[in-house]
Amino acid sequence: MASSGSSRHRARECVLQGLYEHQLSGNAFDAIRARLVADPGFANADRAYFDELWSGVSAESEALIGTVAATIDRPVAQLSPVERAVLVIGAWELKHRTEKPRRNLLRARPRASPIIIA
Repeated sequence: MASSGSSRHRARECVLQGLYEHQLSGNAFDAIRARLVADPGFANADRAYFDELWSGVSAESEALIGTVAATIDRPVAQLSPVERAVLVIGAWELKHRTEKPRRNLLRARPRASPIIIA
């Protein structure tokens, strides 16, 4: 699949939904991933980017939130599940996607955060 901006954005949305689900349900990352990729809406996502991002955030989410904890305006416990997921995704991209200009990564976060998760 081509890596257009919209397919990459959809991949981020799927990861955001999965992190949200994990926080609320405690379901295993593997089970959540399987459900996400089986969803018809996943067809529009950049599969390679989803796989890379999902693997990274599911393995490093606690370490990533620990990294950003000192830079946010309130304790981590006061973050909503969506805010926490957005921070984890953004922190992972800033840490591991060094070929992307940071300005572009930071601009992507506000577009992802207002997503209403069903």
